Amino acid sequence: MTLSLARLGLMGGSGASGSLEFISELTMDGSSSSYSITSIQESEYEVHFLQANDVRIPSVNGDRMKFRVITSGGVVSSNSYSYMSQQNSPAGHSESKADGTNNLPFIKNTGTVANSTANGTMYVYQAGNSSLRCTVNYMSTAVEQNSRYNSWFGGGVYNAESVVTGFNFFSSGNISGRIRLYGVASWV
Repeated sequence: MTLSLARLGLMGGSGASGSLEFISELTMDGSSSSYSITSIQESEYEVHFLQANDVRIPSVNGDRMKFRVITSGGVVSSNSYSYMSQQNSPAGHSESKADGTNNLPFIKNTGTVANSTANGTMYVYQAGNSSLRCTVNYMSTAVEQNSRYNSWFGGGVYNAESVVTGFNFFSSGNISGRIRLYGVASWV
């Protein structure tokens, strides 16, 4: 027996607790190194789900697509991220931790070879709550500059109690790909 997309909560709009409800799609056309989603419906959802597909940063070997929050007034916050921890592969890579960074990672190394592409997912918690800190967990996979497969997963926190009204994705090189944003229907 197979599960339908509606039963998995992937069609959106069903209103069932825990189902994904589509909010928006961001197309990164490769003309910029920074893109933002500025309408996340933070007052409606306690949990957001981001799905990144076919992310490429073709001009910079080994670059990463990083994540920052946008706070009230449209300010992209470039500080106050901490407690980031991640686990990396391929074999030989290990756990890493950082405290006091200016962003959180999202997509692992991409590269300039033709098949360098990455995909990933991220959950964002409590974006609309000014009395709690916004936390994330993420997972991504990539074919990197040496045509090797990499994956990583981890989590982090925006270390300020502030309403988050949007998400910013950036890199040192121009980015192409798509990001879909979903709200997770409340469990209450």
